[in-house]
Amino acid sequence: MAKVLYCRDLGMDCDFVARGETDDEILRKAEEHAERVHGMSEVSPDMEDKILDNIHEDAERGTELEAERSEEYEADEEAERGIR
Repeated sequence: MAKVLYCRDLGMDCDFVARGETDDEILRKAEEHAERVHGMSEVSPDMEDKILDNIHEDAERGTELEAERSEEYEADEEAERGIR
């Protein structure tokens, strides 16, 4: 399942969202964002820990994938019954 980090969860007044498959991927995106948008020249070890603590499973994307799979399943079922 995909993972997500909300910049707002780190105490920033910012709507940035980083999504990825791994913590490392999200950490890299968060560091790039912090430099570009928030002017941080580097991410401190404490901030890195805070970022990692706030990465969680992307329930929204998981729900989207479940819906897609459900629609595909229903379409397959209809095709098998000759409904299409």
